[in-house]
Amino acid sequence: MRLSLFCPSTGGHEEAVHSWLLREHLPWEVFVDPTIEGEGAGYLQKVQNFYKNTDADVIAYLHSDLFIHEFSWDERVLREFEDPNVVLVSFFGARQLGRPSLYVEPYHYSQLARGDCWSNMRDAEMHGQRCIGSMDVAMIDSFSLIVRRSFLDEIGGWPMQCPPSHGSDMWICMMAARHKKKVRLIGIYCSHASGGVRGDGKFDYPAWAAQTKWGSDAAMHAWWHQYLYSEFKDVLPIKVA
Repeated sequence: MRLSLFCPSTGGHEEAVHSWLLREHLPWEVFVDPTIEGEGAGYLQKVQNFYKNTDADVIAYLHSDLFIHEFSWDERVLREFEDPNVVLVSFFGARQLGRPSLYVEPYHYSQLARGDCWSNMRDAEMHGQRCIGSMDVAMIDSFSLIVRRSFLDEIGGWPMQCPPSHGSDMWICMMAARHKKKVRLIGIYCSHASGGVRGDGKFDYPAWAAQTKWGSDAAMHAWWHQYLYSEFKDVLPIKVA
């Protein structure tokens, strides 16, 4: 099984990428897309382009502000994919996606929040609870989104009709639930530096977002949540024991 690492960078990725390579067991190659102008700067466009241009069995989409501190982390990742029903793996997971009040009370985007969160990040307790092992989860975080390539083939790739920011990690987890596939958290010791579009100061994200057809970051956020709320009534809310 072959693993390929991809960084949808906006700059300033060198130290993070070095941490992945320094601690991997096998010498997997890292591909970086540093585009910061035009449609090609969008997260969805970058991940879709890489998916279309790799034949790796497993694609690890890793953010440019993710630092991995655990040796042989790649072995643990690939071990999870030995189960043919596993299609998604991450270093962060939540066992709930969507509030119990979803579709009962009037719509509000906060009803799509994740809950019961686990990780082995340095500051895990600030985000939930610590897990050094592995478990089934409902939701992951895109800072470490590792996907079986054949699952992307099955679902037709990434949803390019959607805004490039905010909802693609929720979308692919909901697609996994719809197709009755497994999503896994593995407690890799790591740190996520900012949780946002960091870069090296050369990428003006608000200005870029204003040039998209959605007009702003806030509009993209609102569009995604309304779409997911309407589209995935067959699986939401998701709760994993």
